[in-house]
Amino acid sequence: MSAPASNNVPRHATHRYHTMLVVMGGFLLLLSVFSFGLFGLFGAASAGIMILGPLCAVLGGVFAVLGLVGRRMGVGVQIVNTSFDLINRGRFAEAEAHLDRAEQGRAQPVITCVAAVQRGLIDMRRGDIPAAIAHLDRAITSPLGVLSRAQLRMHIVNARGMRAFLRAASGERAGAREDIEAVRESPDVLPQGLGRVALAEAILLERAGDREALREHLVTHHELLFDATDRRERTIVRAFQRMLETTATSVYRKGAKRDADSEEPPLADWIAQVVPEAAPFVEVSGARPDKTGEMPAAEATEAAKVAVAEARKAAAKTTPARNRPKAGRIIVLWAVLVALFVAVYQVLLPSGAESDGGFDYEEPMDPTLPLGLIVFAVFAALVVVRVYWFLRARKESKDLFTALNLVAKGDLAAGGAALERLSSSRLSILAAQADLALARIAERTSDLRRALELCDRGLARLTQYTVRISASDILLPDLISERAFLLAAMDRHAEAEAELASLPPAYPFKSRALFRVRLLSRIRQGDLKGAAELATRAGHDLPLSAREELLIDTVRAATNPETAGAGEIPRIKRELRTYGAMRRWMETVAPDALAALERTAEDTPLDATNDRDARAEEEALAEAEAARAATRALVVPG
Repeated sequence: MSAPASNNVPRHATHRYHTMLVVMGGFLLLLSVFSFGLFGLFGAASAGIMILGPLCAVLGGVFAVLGLVGRRMGVGVQIVNTSFDLINRGRFAEAEAHLDRAEQGRAQPVITCVAAVQRGLIDMRRGDIPAAIAHLDRAITSPLGVLSRAQLRMHIVNARGMRAFLRAASGERAGAREDIEAVRESPDVLPQGLGRVALAEAILLERAGDREALREHLVTHHELLFDATDRRERTIVRAFQRMLETTATSVYRKGAKRDADSEEPPLADWIAQVVPEAAPFVEVSGARPDKTGEMPAAEATEAAKVAVAEARKAAAKTTPARNRPKAGRIIVLWAVLVALFVAVYQVLLPSGAESDGGFDYEEPMDPTLPLGLIVFAVFAALVVVRVYWFLRARKESKDLFTALNLVAKGDLAAGGAALERLSSSRLSILAAQADLALARIAERTSDLRRALELCDRGLARLTQYTVRISASDILLPDLISERAFLLAAMDRHAEAEAELASLPPAYPFKSRALFRVRLLSRIRQGDLKGAAELATRAGHDLPLSAREELLIDTVRAATNPETAGAGEIPRIKRELRTYGAMRRWMETVAPDALAALERTAEDTPLDATNDRDARAEEEALAEAEAARAATRALVVPG
């Protein structure tokens, strides 16, 4: 049952731009009508009008259609971005209400596809595999439109990655294998798709009983399985690791009792529904909410706003010239065009010839011919330029995807080198995407100062109006969010809050941004209790990285060890010992939390926790024995 959706959807950043296109298109259509109206004055021989009239009609129609479609698309994008943030907070009914609204009327193909993927994600997290697969089937069979083909291909590949996981979980081995191969062979796949198909293959290997192959698979794809998956999926991976480490076959510990108004099962119960063979090996931590609590809105001081603005200006001065706004070139181009127009018009002016009776003037030249020729030449040049940049953007986008996937697989050297090359691209958005990826690598390797410089450089590339609005949905706020996190890690908390205050209202990862920055700020300011309290508001659906999830677990275990599940503290310490990069990151961003954890004994899950776990185990054993008794009663002859 979906809740009512709010009608208060903020305008998309491209709204004004697309409105200008509509106005421009209308003007060109009027000019076309005017040109055809002049046709009667110059007759059929008016070549200029025959060029200018149809050309203005075509351009006017194209601009008007693009503007109207863009305005409508902007509304849909704002709705699905908002719904995705609600899904990340576990507020599924509200998200579904937004999706109902997004799909009303003749929605754009890309909006319909995204809505189907999000509905599949909602049902997947509810544990309803058949319903989730049905939604994903609808997304995967979406017709590729003309204007959004590239976006649709990415969403379809993402949907196939989700379907591969669900098919593997439901026992559709052949279908899962088909999706796995399709995702891995696609040039449009991103790390999360690869992470999900890696998990799908792990499920297939476990069900085939090939434990050695499963062990090798988990080691080979460790980076993907932990850095390119969601928190629920990482829990399944950890359960498989425990399965390989032990021969115990204890009855799985049920999750906390589900609230009456809860929209999804507890984590342990969800895994029992989706991948039941992993359930006995789930390490149950302290109870966590199904929904992520509300995060207070960011409030920026004037001094912090000034500091952020000055940082933007300083970065813009050091941005490579090829990525700066090209206003000067545009002015020069228009000056050349005007000069060319004047020159051509002067050449074509009617000339006089002397005769016995004075001067005989030739028939006047068509004054619209020079204008028609110039407009046609400019139009042709623009088409050629657009085609060139479209093809170049397509090639470099594939290179970017390849680099991101290399990083996700743990090959930071090759992936980083590829991203460095792409960061010098003449395509500002693509160069900024490369800067963001490099900043995340630098943060991951604990080089915070370098990461901040890369965020500044990426933001400086997006200062041009058309570039900025094109990047307004994810890239621009992602750079701002990452910069806020880095500022918090450097104890510049007021500036971090100012960055959060500048995030757009419909940013699909806004809740994650607010949570991770606030959590780190409290830790850095020595308020571990406050950080632990904030951590209790984070539900399992908040899309945090493996490092951020470990940070949450560390803070909670260090400050409230009695809430940790059996084996939770040893598991956290084991991960910090095993993965050196993870420990170095913790030492850099949260040394106080790490020190507090190391002072906590590994057997700290106290009597209350152990009693709770023992009762859960007894209940599970009793239920299993009752089920076996019922089965025996069915087969005993009457």
